[in-house]
Amino acid sequence: MNSFLIKKRGFFSEARTMDKPLKLLILEDIPIDAELTEHELKKARIEFVSKRVATKHKFLKELDGFDPDAVLADYTLPQFSGLDALRLVRERGLDIPFILVTGTQTEEVAAECMKEGADDYILKSSLRRLPAALQNALNKKQAERESKRLEQELQKSAKQVLQIFESITDAFFAVDRDWRFMYLNPRSDTFLSKVHKHREDLWGRNWWDEFPMTDHSEGAKALHRAMEERVPVEFEEFYPSLESWLHVRAYPAEDGLSIYAQDATGKKLVEKVQRAVYNISEAASSSTSLDALFTRIHQIIAELMPAKNFYIALYDKERDLITFPYFVDEKDSRPEPKKPDGGLTEYVLRTAQPLLANSDVFNDLVSRGEVVPLGSDCIDWLGVPLKAVKGVVGVLAVQSYTERVRFGDEEKNILLYVSEQVAMAAERKRAEEQIRQQANLLEIAQDAIVVLDMSNTIAYWNKGAERVYGWKAEEAIGENGGNLLQKQQDSFENVFNQVRKKGSWFGELRQFTKDLKEVIVESRWSLVSDEDGNHNSILVIATDITEKKKLEQQILRAQRLESIGTLASGLAHDLNNVLAPIIMAIPIFKEKLHEEGDLDILRTLELSARRGEGIVKQVLSFVRGVEGDRAILQIKHLVVECANFLRETLPPSIRIQTKLTKDLWPVLGDATQLYQVLMNLSLNARDAMPEGGTLRVEVQNIMLDEQAASVHIDAKPGHHLLMTVSDTGHGIRSDLMNRIFDPFFTTKETGKGTGLGLFTVLTIVKSHGGFLDVQSEEGRGTQFKVYLPATEPSELQDVQKGQEIPKGNGEFVLVVDDEETISDLIEVTLKSKNYRVLTAKDGTEALAMYMQHRDKIDVVLMDLLMPYMDGPATVRAMKRIDPNIKIIAMSGLLFDKQKRAEVLSSDTIPFLQKPISVENLLTAVHGVLTNGNEN
Repeated sequence: MNSFLIKKRGFFSEARTMDKPLKLLILEDIPIDAELTEHELKKARIEFVSKRVATKHKFLKELDGFDPDAVLADYTLPQFSGLDALRLVRERGLDIPFILVTGTQTEEVAAECMKEGADDYILKSSLRRLPAALQNALNKKQAERESKRLEQELQKSAKQVLQIFESITDAFFAVDRDWRFMYLNPRSDTFLSKVHKHREDLWGRNWWDEFPMTDHSEGAKALHRAMEERVPVEFEEFYPSLESWLHVRAYPAEDGLSIYAQDATGKKLVEKVQRAVYNISEAASSSTSLDALFTRIHQIIAELMPAKNFYIALYDKERDLITFPYFVDEKDSRPEPKKPDGGLTEYVLRTAQPLLANSDVFNDLVSRGEVVPLGSDCIDWLGVPLKAVKGVVGVLAVQSYTERVRFGDEEKNILLYVSEQVAMAAERKRAEEQIRQQANLLEIAQDAIVVLDMSNTIAYWNKGAERVYGWKAEEAIGENGGNLLQKQQDSFENVFNQVRKKGSWFGELRQFTKDLKEVIVESRWSLVSDEDGNHNSILVIATDITEKKKLEQQILRAQRLESIGTLASGLAHDLNNVLAPIIMAIPIFKEKLHEEGDLDILRTLELSARRGEGIVKQVLSFVRGVEGDRAILQIKHLVVECANFLRETLPPSIRIQTKLTKDLWPVLGDATQLYQVLMNLSLNARDAMPEGGTLRVEVQNIMLDEQAASVHIDAKPGHHLLMTVSDTGHGIRSDLMNRIFDPFFTTKETGKGTGLGLFTVLTIVKSHGGFLDVQSEEGRGTQFKVYLPATEPSELQDVQKGQEIPKGNGEFVLVVDDEETISDLIEVTLKSKNYRVLTAKDGTEALAMYMQHRDKIDVVLMDLLMPYMDGPATVRAMKRIDPNIKIIAMSGLLFDKQKRAEVLSSDTIPFLQKPISVENLLTAVHGVLTNGNEN
């Protein structure tokens, strides 16, 4: 039926849209009355088209041709009437509103019209009621049609079940006033056969003897009332004697009662099945899990039929796997998930048809190779497929192990009828659980997962987002994404607009937490569309890479330092080789020259060479760090000394504060270098507070576990001393943070800074096995945290100095060095102390000479960097010849103990750092000759 539009406000409670104007057939012989009717409808803003007729012939013609949506008819016409028209409409089966519009005002006429089926009765003097009456009639017809449609669907559903049963029968009984049977119709045999009786056997017998009922039953009371009060009665009751439900109607007759009985057992079963379907649907909504749902389904089916042994099997097509999420059986245990094989369950899955298998059917299937025996033998096995939209998703099955419980077509049809609802319920619950699992995965994800609607409002906020940004879901949902996360909202809006245009975006964003801390996130944005292709939201997945970026910065910084170190090491090697001959020649000249002027020149030369040597070591210490003079220290003494110095030298506007935890752990370090760390950081803090502020130094013990150590590239788990130097100055710009440790980088004016302060700090800290962390915020200050490995005090051996330089006893020393000047001076020095010397310019020459004079050579003095065959390779080759060979390594490069062990594949070979003093050279040679490489 076409709907229409009510445009007048306040006339109806709700307006209805329309597809096309309402078609009205007006039966009226007076044109002015028809015009008044149309006028009233137009006043109500009803869009319609109409045709007016005044005769029966034209009325019938327009019923067919015009196909009206409603009829408005006058009650009285010259040769026709509204009631006649109403009867014609109803006879033709037209289910359209019919409203009588008349000037006749009597209750009898109104009652007659309504009795004949008119939808309303309107007086012409009250035409203002017509729009509302028409609306009501249209709504009523729509409701009736919907009700009829639903009733037809219900009847269709009931018919499917009713076809299962063959016992829906009617019977007629006539009894006299003494309740004796006077007549039974042939259909009554249907009832009587259940108790093995025939209607001929009941003539003249008493109703209550054949169909006994308790006096208190509703059926007995109703029949006695019908007999005694002579009134018709109707009831439904279960008759145990017939093992059936009966729908009984009893009517008083002249000589007794006429009783009509209908077997309602099938109807009751239909109602139970339909109620079971409804209960299964309810269970799908209310159950908290698949197991709870299947338990409830078992209970529901057990109310319809025997179902002691019951199971549900589900088939996963993608994995080709059968699972048994619900299995109750008195003999067998729940099977494990399995691939389809030859069981009865697989047969139903394969054929998609129900199967009722007794022993004969089962044996026939086995003989044909359709199935194989699995599980315990049963009397009956009944299984039906669970069919969903995507096909067969499982099997619903019952089985019996006793002759007392047998299954037939009735049970098969019951399971078939409920199976569709079971399949839908199972699929729905499985989908809900999958969604719940996916939602849980979203919640436990470490990444921040956020959904924005198309107005940039946050619609979803997972636990990961709470961890990354600090905002709870209830605080974030409903807020503007840019306002919540971005100080510079333009960048957020730019990304948002790019996603709307291109569909996706990937990149890094600097965002802020609830506590206004900056986080760097790797963000992936995707445009989400609904089933119709309309864009409805944006999915944002953000990974917190703040710590990762810090590690990358540390790695880049380390790589830059390594590059500088490589360059500096090469320069140092060459400079040390230049300085070595000078330093080694000076003692020789001192022995030959005795004039005071000559000795002054030698002292000046020696001082300059030593200064050059110191400069080379200082450059290398900047790059790689040196061990220095290490001792077990208490940092608190350095902090107190540094603080006292700063209080005396810094302006009064800068307040110096210290906080030292009791029982601080000691560290193994160089006091001078660590003091320099404190001083450099403090002077930087001073420069950051030109107008004054607070400089605070704190020292405390701290234990780093594996997780805490993992966030810094140089950190190792264990006991550490944490030294924190903080200021309240102007802070460091975020774009400069990656460069502050670069050598020669400075933001100070020309002449006021070298750019080596923080570089030196980093170098010293790393050489002590520690690491640095820095945090800064513009306008609020900077905090440097120095982590140093803590140690336990141990006894230190005193170094004995001032001993006389030992001489040789004619031992042979093989000197291997590609620098001829150094080789010559070492040869002169050793010969002057009673050693015999052989020399070689590279590793190949040294090996040849060693092979020739191995019985004479007592010790080898080996340079590590040489052409053709370098020192480490030569050492390894010599050790293969003689594992007990005595070797001393030397190099212009700066090696710590660990690096020397790596290069030489041994930590027992002595090492001399060029430039080599005469004292160190002779002491090393004597030591190796006396004690071996363990010296």
